[in-house]
Parts: sequence; structure tokens; C-alpha cells
Amino acid sequence: MGGRHRIDESALRNASQALEMFREVGDKRLAGLALLAQSEAHRRCWSLEDAKTSAESALLVFKELGDQLNQARALHSLSQSFVARAGFAAGAAKFQEAVELFRESGARRFEAEELQHLADALLLDGRPRAALLAAEQSLAIVKHLGEGKVAEAKAFLKVSESLLALNKGHAALKRAQEGASLGGEAEALALKVIVRCQLQLGKPKEALVAARAAQKVWSVQEALQEVPDQELKVRAFQDEALALARLGDIADAARCLDDAASMADKADLLVVKASIHRGAAEMWLNAGGLKEALAAATAAEEAAERLGDRPGQASDLRDVATAHGIMGNLPQALTAAAESQKLFQEIGDTLGEARALELLANLR
Repeated sequence: MGGRHRIDESALRNASQALEMFREVGDKRLAGLALLAQSEAHRRCWSLEDAKTSAESALLVFKELGDQLNQARALHSLSQSFVARAGFAAGAAKFQEAVELFRESGARRFEAEELQHLADALLLDGRPRAALLAAEQSLAIVKHLGEGKVAEAKAFLKVSESLLALNKGHAALKRAQEGASLGGEAEALALKVIVRCQLQLGKPKEALVAARAAQKVWSVQEALQEVPDQELKVRAFQDEALALARLGDIADAARCLDDAASMADKADLLVVKASIHRGAAEMWLNAGGLKEALAAATAAEEAAERLGDRPGQASDLRDVATAHGIMGNLPQALTAAAESQKLFQEIGDTLGEARALELLANLR
């Protein structure tokens, strides 16, 4: 198991020990904070039902204490546990409650951040117009507070992502370019969204230029002995691969994905590595490289299992089943599809379960 997972398990033990200690001395506020830490640690370990229970317990504590700020933090944790299990509507509702509490508490910076989380949940729930409204509200607050270039860029990008979901690629590109003009890390963040905008607009060459420009930003940071965000650095190579694949250069795209996976492995970014394998599986399926697609989907599923990422594992098993099915390996395809359907059912993802059942029906 990777170092990141060991750190998360250690954080869970520490939070649980702190909770027990604070309960023994009767300090409700500190016990509530320990419950929040416990919820976050459970979520990182993919113990999602336990994460939900801890967040609900923390919410009750802070309601009893009349602590609005920490009530909002508990609602945030509760929202994350819903979203992680594909409960996007419930997650969005709790994020909205948290936004209102942060607003009532006068915690504008937290309100802005929560609005971005709300926008994410709304996008996942298929409500891009509501997401755009939340993102625009967040951007207005960030600008008013003068939170800095990176915070402003993140707010710009949430607006761009919402516009992309509305198929407004040109408008999304304009907002992302505003973020890129801020320079430095903010520019690299914006370039990632610019890649997506250009791809939606059918301009893979321009997307490739943006992906490589982002890589240069991270290289400059390293040259200046600044520590870049390793995940975003790896994602820039993944974006390059996506653009190359759209241009039909599958061999170079595969090379970029291999480089990205190697970088993710060295940085102990198992979640990112799983995502890269998923991207590779999709690329090879579209290109007709069935053996390569099966290998990538299997690698993603194994990484998801190690992480305890059941939603990811369910999706990966569906890809494994698809590849086996096209290759004519019916027994293996049926087994993987059935396992996928079972996992989707267990985590309560009805859409995922329906897709797995459809795959099973087609295989039979």
C-alpha cells in the first residue's frame, strides 16, 4: 500500500484517539472537531458510511453548541460523503446549507470556497445552469476579498467548467484566458481548462499547445526551486495525451500516458495513476487496441481496489467487461460486468447500476 494510504490510516487513528480523549474530559467542541477530522480521514480511506456517520455526529454537536461556523464545516464533510457515493443531489443540498451558514457567519472566504464545491456537485448532478450561478457568485466574492491570483484563477476556472457543461466553449475559453493572464500557478491552472475548451471547440492542435505550455510553467517553478503541485504537473502530461489522441497520434499519446503514470507513481499519487489508466483504457477502446485497453482497465481496477475506491472500481470493472466482450471472452466479460453491477448497487449509484445491467443484457 502506498505512503498516502498509510498517512490516511494514521490520521484516522489519531482522530479516533483524540475523539475518545475529548469525550472523556467532556469537551464537546474539541470532540466535535475530532469528529470532523475523523470524517475526513474515513473519506480518504473510502470508508464512506463511517465518514457520513462522523459528519452527522459532528453536526449534532455543533448545533447543540450553536456554533454556526463549525456546523457549516460539518455539512461540508457530510456533503463530501454523499458525493463520493454518487449522491450528487443530496450532496449539493448539503453544500447549499453550508454556503448559507458560512454567509450568516460572515465567513466570506469559506463561503466562496463552498460555492465552488456546490458548483462541482451541481455539475455532477446535471445542473450546469445552477452550477454557473454558484461559480459566478464565488468569483464575485473572491474578487471582492482580493484573495490572490491563485484563488481568483480557481474561481475563474469553475465558471469556465460550468460554461463548458452548457456547451458554451467560446465563453468558457474567454473566462479561462482571463485566469491564465494572472501568471504563475494561476496560469497553469487556467491552461488545464483551456485544453478542455479547445477540445470542445474541435481544436486539438490548440489544446496540445496549451497542455505543453502548462508543462513549461511547472518546469519554470522547479527551476526556481519552487515546489509545484505534483498532481497538476502530472495532469498536464495527461492533457497532452488527450490532445494527441484527438489528433490521431495514438503512439505518442500512449507514451505521454506512460510518462504521466510513472510520475504519478513516483509522487505516490495512486488516485491520479488510476485516472491515467482509465484514460488509457478509453483511448485504446476508441482506437481499437483491445489488448491495450484491457491491460489499462485492469490496472485501473487494481489501483481502485487498493485505494478502496469502490465507485472507481465499479467503473473500471465495466471497462474490463467491455474489452473482454469485444474480444469474445464471454465468461470473463460476464464476470466483470456482474461484479460491476453489484458494486454500483452496494454504493447506491443507480445510473451506474443501470449501465452495468444494460451491459450484462447485451453480453447475454
